[in-house]
Amino acid sequence: MKKMLVLVSVAASLLLIGSVCQATIIMDATHHNGDFEAGTAGFWHNTPSAVPYGWTYVAGYPYTTATRFIQVGSTGDGVNNTGELVGAGNAFTVQADLGGGTGVDAWVRVYATQNNDGTGTKVLLASVNRIGLATDGTYAMYTTLGTQGTPAAAGLAGYFVQVRIGGPWEDFHHYISGNYDNIVVTSEYIPEPATLAILGLGGLLLRRKK
Repeated sequence: MKKMLVLVSVAASLLLIGSVCQATIIMDATHHNGDFEAGTAGFWHNTPSAVPYGWTYVAGYPYTTATRFIQVGSTGDGVNNTGELVGAGNAFTVQADLGGGTGVDAWVRVYATQNNDGTGTKVLLASVNRIGLATDGTYAMYTTLGTQGTPAAAGLAGYFVQVRIGGPWEDFHHYISGNYDNIVVTSEYIPEPATLAILGLGGLLLRRKK
């Protein structure tokens, strides 16, 4: 009986460890167009084929300068309502290639939104940003990794994942825009202390059996 209990506890622990350690991809080059692939280059507001699939803009004039990365001005944000569901206890991490030059604060934010179209209550899940330097090239971008966000509260279960880009500034004469490419968003279940205790119990039983 004890041997069976040990085996069951260890098996449960191993399964739980596997589920905890495996991150789920929410966005990348093949999920929700994290590399901004578009049919052509041009302004989003008057060139439909230049709008990266799955993305839209809110006010202002985000625009592409190529078919696989974009720039976004301060007067508008690029938005992707992914349709992916937020799970309770899931912590999100975001990485992106960012640039833009002196003083540009290029950011990517991941939100939980109450509705699939991005409306309703919105809660920040994770973010990453980079302040541009004078030494940055005109279209240079730098891979930047954000810190893992706080696990989503139980009340956010069933909310939807939204990815949003923006943050650069402009003056009255010309746009100063950030560069964005290769966004990767992942989520990972973070167990509560009680769940971790179960893992510890499995290990303890195994030691006692030996």
